[in-house]
Amino acid sequence: MGGLIVLGTPLAVSAADMSATWIVKGEFGSDLQYSLFCQLEENTSKIAGPCVAMQGKLLKATGRLTGDTLTFRYDTDYDGRGLTLEYSGDVKPDGTVIGRINAGISTGQFRGSKVMSRDADHSTTWKFDVGFTPEIKYSVLCTFKADGVKIKGPCSIIQGPTLQAKGAVDGSKATFAYDTDYQGRAVHVEYTGEVQADGSMKGSIREGDSEGSFTAARY
Repeated sequence: MGGLIVLGTPLAVSAADMSATWIVKGEFGSDLQYSLFCQLEENTSKIAGPCVAMQGKLLKATGRLTGDTLTFRYDTDYDGRGLTLEYSGDVKPDGTVIGRINAGISTGQFRGSKVMSRDADHSTTWKFDVGFTPEIKYSVLCTFKADGVKIKGPCSIIQGPTLQAKGAVDGSKATFAYDTDYQGRAVHVEYTGEVQADGSMKGSIREGDSEGSFTAARY
């Protein structure tokens, strides 16, 4: 089993403050790694809320906070068969939750970080499917919070740190950007898109001298 995937710097959280948007990154060895955005709400120690997977699936998570131990579960499918994933982890002093995943016949590891407070925030989660060439494709999950025409929030890919995006909206058009690195060199990534009549988004993406396109769905 490979080491846990490291996330960006988390926000501080106490055992009494679990209502937030979380990025959860899990792995079952080095060959199976994934990311989730979970918008969890706590009510008298019960935990519930939607999670969006990198594959675009909307998952309904339920669980409980007992002391400093968080447990939650959801139903999904893998290779065409139904599967229940159960998470159990300890809330650490720095706010992360680290623990194990039980998938029935196999076990994995996960690390979760609170990246956006749910207090009076109206945030939206988007999944961006990006393509530069038929061989170079990937997906990005972003959760944005609006402040007037400005937007900001965390973005996550399957591997690597949490990326902090900033941008703006102008009617049906949206632009945002974040800084990352590729093969050891710094890269500034810019998205320019327009919301379609069905609520999806389409547009272009630029990474340095390379330009591609994207489609996005809102959850």
